[in-house]
Amino acid sequence: MKLKKDAAFRRQMAPRTLLIAVALLLAASQVLLLFQVSGLERSYREQVQSRQELETDFTAAQIAEHLRRVQDGLTELSTFPALDGGLNLSDRAAAAVYGELLSRTAAVLRVDAEGTVVEASSPAYESFLALNVRNKAYFSVPAQTRQPYISGLEQQGAGSAVMAAVPLFETPRFSPYPNVEGRFLGVALAVIEVDDIFRRYIHPLVGQGQRRYLLASPETGETVLKSEGLPDYTELSVPAGARSEVLPSFMTLGPTVVTSSEVWVGTERWTLFTFGPLNDSAGAFHTMRIYLAAGALALLLAAGILGLSAGVSQPAPGDTELSHEEAELLSFVESRGMERKQVVFKDVTRQFSITKPTTRSRVASLRRKGLLEVEQRGRVKALRLTAAGRKWLPGRGP
Repeated sequence: MKLKKDAAFRRQMAPRTLLIAVALLLAASQVLLLFQVSGLERSYREQVQSRQELETDFTAAQIAEHLRRVQDGLTELSTFPALDGGLNLSDRAAAAVYGELLSRTAAVLRVDAEGTVVEASSPAYESFLALNVRNKAYFSVPAQTRQPYISGLEQQGAGSAVMAAVPLFETPRFSPYPNVEGRFLGVALAVIEVDDIFRRYIHPLVGQGQRRYLLASPETGETVLKSEGLPDYTELSVPAGARSEVLPSFMTLGPTVVTSSEVWVGTERWTLFTFGPLNDSAGAFHTMRIYLAAGALALLLAAGILGLSAGVSQPAPGDTELSHEEAELLSFVESRGMERKQVVFKDVTRQFSITKPTTRSRVASLRRKGLLEVEQRGRVKALRLTAAGRKWLPGRGP
């Protein structure tokens, strides 16, 4: 009987169905992990961006604070009468301010009222003696405004520096404020070398790793400081106005976090850029995504192949599962057909002692399965087997 074939087929398909379910479950878990990894990568990048942004801001604030302290130190020094006689200070309070100032600068220079450098605190800047800087902004501006001044980038021989300047006035006695009403005596200059700015503040930011930096003046296009191998500011494509951004690729660094922060140098705005590569982390996350995506695809393909093979193994139309009562009904119709007798609904009801609704239900079920058909013959509806229905009969199956 075909019923036995159906039971054997179901037993054969059970392990395959289980494998398909397991493959689909594993594929779903792989896809879920893929989304989780993508979320972790976004979280990691946001943390890297946030940390680098804070570090860049902190470094920029340190540079600005350094410049402010130098200017304040010069201003305080100008309030002591002792400075009228030069940089060899005998006043202990003035000497303390002067010593603090020297610890933050490369040199302190004194310029007379005519713009000639007459004194230098460091032998390295003795070549400036007798040099007239009357036309330099760091002399002319404080001389005219009688206010402190910080220059932009100034070339000093082979290096560059920022010049902090305060006007000097005749000061008969100590005053908490510069005696701007007194006779103009010249200017005190503090030389802040940009290499010293790098050593103090930028080097701790970039360290010995793969980070790169660029300190530039966007307004003038000047590059103040930059990492070795990095192009000048005007040749470098950096995001304008972006505080923090992830570039898909930057030079040879691959995916890179770019952060920037402003540094006000007097009235000039400089920008500190930090470039932090994401090579290691990006590569690890990328590899994880590839493995997870490949695993999910492989499992889905395996489930598809198992499903297709299950479809190929499905029973032929004649192997459709039937109940015992349906099989008996088919046998009855077939036997009456062999006797060349017509079978109608009433015959089925009588043969199996069932109700009319039950007869209609069984006939309808066999029609849906393509095993039986109903023909209108005059005023009655006759039942006859289809080709598929005949295959279900004992001894006629495959």
